[in-house]
Amino acid sequence: MIVPALTLIAILMFYPVIQSFVMSFTKQMLYELEGKWCGLENYIKLLKDPSFWQSFKITLIWTFGTVVLQTILGVGSALLLYKSFSGRGIVRAFTLLPFFTPGVSIYLVWRWMYNDISGIFNHILMTLGIIKQPILWLATPRLAIISVILMATWRYFPFVMINVLARLESISKSLFDAAKVDGANSWQIFWNVTLPQIRGVLLIVVFLRAIWMSQKFEEIFVVTGGGPAGSTTTLALLSYEQAFGAMRLGYASAVNVVIFIILIIMATIYITTFKPTKQTV
Repeated sequence: MIVPALTLIAILMFYPVIQSFVMSFTKQMLYELEGKWCGLENYIKLLKDPSFWQSFKITLIWTFGTVVLQTILGVGSALLLYKSFSGRGIVRAFTLLPFFTPGVSIYLVWRWMYNDISGIFNHILMTLGIIKQPILWLATPRLAIISVILMATWRYFPFVMINVLARLESISKSLFDAAKVDGANSWQIFWNVTLPQIRGVLLIVVFLRAIWMSQKFEEIFVVTGGGPAGSTTTLALLSYEQAFGAMRLGYASAVNVVIFIILIIMATIYITTFKPTKQTV
């Protein structure tokens, strides 16, 4: 009964991965049907390529920045929406909108908001007198990476929030009542009661977000295109540029294999260190 589904998975997932791995050992160009076998040449060039290490560093900054901010904002929002107040259901629904809104349209709106001339951010800051001249959000290397990190944080923090909120709803309220009776303040309740209860779910969510964010492509591609001067070019964008810009499919496949290996290492370290399965039982 499951053979058709397994066959479809093999065709759509496993075959492209294997094909990419094989292609990474060839000098195949985009306009060629088959490439010439070159062994480890692509990987040797990759390790000597400054643009690869620059993209690797940017990927680390992008992943770390987005995951940390998503986690902080997601947990904070979950704690606020866990409390009872009038209109809580409506607020919860609106908070989830960024995550379920079509991506490309959202990124185009953010690119417009970051515009130095007609963008709303500069308009607000200049109206309030905080700045005297427009800020080049997407044209300044350091500001560009910060800008896309903030955009991605707003887009994906609801995923963290909804998972943490679901775990909070399953915690017995007697634990919080007992802590209050013992004289614990809000911070002590969070640190000694809430955090241990949500720790298992939080570790899984952080791990998933780290995997997904490290592979994200469309957010940066739509807003900055990897610029300015490659300051937002992650490994995913580098692979795209090599495949469809430089037309070097073999070299781009080598980049993808490196990304895959990094993710495998991350998963291994995570599972052996935190043991999320045992913590969530």
